[in-house]
Amino acid sequence: MLDLGVEAFLAIATTGSFSKAAEILALTQSSTSQRLKKLETELGCQLVDRQKGKKLIMLTPAGESFLIIAGKMLATLQEIKNPAVSNFHLRICGVDSANGFILPELYMALLNNNPVVRLTIESSQTPVIYKLLEEQKIDVGFVHNEYRLPNIKVELFFREEMLVIRSFSSVLAEDVSVEELDPSNEIYFNWGPKFQLWHDVYWNPVNSYNLGVDTVTLIERMLCRPEQWALVPVSVLQRWTNAQFSFQRLKEKPPERICYLITHRYPRHGTAEAIAILKTVARSMNFLP
Repeated sequence: MLDLGVEAFLAIATTGSFSKAAEILALTQSSTSQRLKKLETELGCQLVDRQKGKKLIMLTPAGESFLIIAGKMLATLQEIKNPAVSNFHLRICGVDSANGFILPELYMALLNNNPVVRLTIESSQTPVIYKLLEEQKIDVGFVHNEYRLPNIKVELFFREEMLVIRSFSSVLAEDVSVEELDPSNEIYFNWGPKFQLWHDVYWNPVNSYNLGVDTVTLIERMLCRPEQWALVPVSVLQRWTNAQFSFQRLKEKPPERICYLITHRYPRHGTAEAIAILKTVARSMNFLP
């Protein structure tokens, strides 16, 4: 059927490989190739350049033109084929600090929306999230860093101030300078490239902190002595209402923490409208400036 061929074409165009496309579609490479060939016959033109010896599959001019409409065409064909199936399901993967401290309210709003958007949520690190989205194993990602990739759309989702968090002490000034913070007592979390560059200006990047962590939860667990400190965004502070923590602003202001929303340029069937709902709900909650 036409929709199977379009699906195969999009997978090949996205991955640049018959074998990777076959893996995504859970087909053999031969079946994937046959579906593409049938589509080309129906359209009356060649979409993919099959020159031997090339590692990366390239599209013909006709393929480039068809790519623009293929995603919408597939969604329409599958909608006609099975109109009773709910389109509103999103597979989301976000960095731990966003999933745990910023996004729960958004997720609940989507579940309470009319129509409901069903969610499958997981957490991972930024490079992994980009890879999952490229392979279309997820529909939406929330990441720390902005990577420029052909099939990925990147949008600023929110930004916020970074503050110093410390174990409770009754004698803390409102502001603190980097010179007053012993780097060996830092619990370090990498908040992205700009943060890393800023951090390296003030503290030796080779030998500064004694403890580095990859989840915000570990900061909370490990921050137990008055001399310890960490840099965290405001959203984390708002969640940690426990009286054992104190917060200060740095005189040498660190870069804001930024979170990006990433989506695929050619989303799988049924997700485009769900993603539009997510964005509408997010804007109502003052995300997506």
